Amino acid sequence: MTSITDAVASLEQDRSTFTASLATAMAQGAQFGQVAAQTRAAQIEIDSAIARAKAEQIAADAATSRITAAINARTTVLQTVQTAKTGAGQPLSDSVANALKAAVLDANGGDQAKLDDAIDKVKTLDTDIATTADDEASVLTAALDTLATKKADLVTKKAAALDLLAMIEGSAGILATQLSAAKDALTRATTLATTDGDAAHHAAIVSYVDYSRLRDGLAAGLANNGLGDDWATARDAWLSAAAAVAAAEEAVIEKRLDWARAVAEQTARLATRAVKAAEEAAGAF
Repeated sequence: MTSITDAVASLEQDRSTFTASLATAMAQGAQFGQVAAQTRAAQIEIDSAIARAKAEQIAADAATSRITAAINARTTVLQTVQTAKTGAGQPLSDSVANALKAAVLDANGGDQAKLDDAIDKVKTLDTDIATTADDEASVLTAALDTLATKKADLVTKKAAALDLLAMIEGSAGILATQLSAAKDALTRATTLATTDGDAAHHAAIVSYVDYSRLRDGLAAGLANNGLGDDWATARDAWLSAAAAVAAAEEAVIEKRLDWARAVAEQTARLATRAVKAAEEAAGAF
């Protein structure tokens, strides 16, 4: 099992690494400005993850304190139950239970078969009452599971759409930078190619490779004219997922109300259980 302590230690190590990376990026000048910005964002995310992990540890520690107290209380009660069951003449002892059964049998005419039938009828009623809200509870659980699935899908679809948006928003600046770099590479390669000396001619090859790579990339940008359609698809998927969450939330609200009604019915049946159970038992005689 991975401990919170180990996880936090790993995150803190990452933070130290990112701090060093940030210093390096800033020292390398404006061309590494984007790296520096991303590194700062990563530091913020790391700090947030550390805070969340520590909060979970605190919550788990608090829950452990509560469970310890609860187990101790349960153990105390179980000891009382054990005494009530095993002590001579205690309310849960076999002798007391057998005496009560004999008294009930005698009070109802002494017919064991009829008494067993009456007991079964009461137990059947109790089972029916106990399961009054089971169907509604199952439906509600399924609705909650569906809602969780839809929410997870919404997170994925929304993130994909926003990532695409960020890419499209940044593409103009990137393309402009690439175009300027391609022009510079063209000028540099042309100049080096016409300069005397092998060193200049070899350097011209490097500049030509840079120019070709940038030229091909810009050509690909010209060919990719479907970003508007890509955005529409991503946006529609986002909104469709959001609509699915809303529908799932509606279902949960409805099913929770159905369950509440069933529980209220169960409570009402429990209130009249003694009378109804006596009527059921009487039917066996």
